[in-house]
Amino acid sequence: MPTKFESSARVYLNTDPLLTPLLHGLAADTNPNRHLDFMLRTLLSRPNLEQLIRLTDLDIGIRTPGKKEALLKRLATDLEVRPITQNLLSLSCRDGDPVLAKNIVQSLLTIFAEKMWPAATELTWTAHNVS
Repeated sequence: MPTKFESSARVYLNTDPLLTPLLHGLAADTNPNRHLDFMLRTLLSRPNLEQLIRLTDLDIGIRTPGKKEALLKRLATDLEVRPITQNLLSLSCRDGDPVLAKNIVQSLLTIFAEKMWPAATELTWTAHNVS
């Protein structure tokens, strides 16, 4: 079995100030768990995965729609975004290339910051080898 490297980041956020403007007029529910679910789905949405591909130059050499779809599916399985607590998310990626795994997580953090920065009060990231 080939060695897999994992890069991970933890994102602390205050969900109320973050999502109130985003959900204003769209939803009456202010349940923090629903806010977190919305953020998880948004972060791994197709447009964000396509942006992730561009940020990490994974689109170099992709010449057909089929190869792009395969790459999107691979990212969907290699990436994990999960809640640790109500205000703490874990983002991680496993790959055979440690630099690529780190770049993917770093790009995901960039996307998160660009789209949801106002309430994200702290970003920390770590990378380590997983056998």
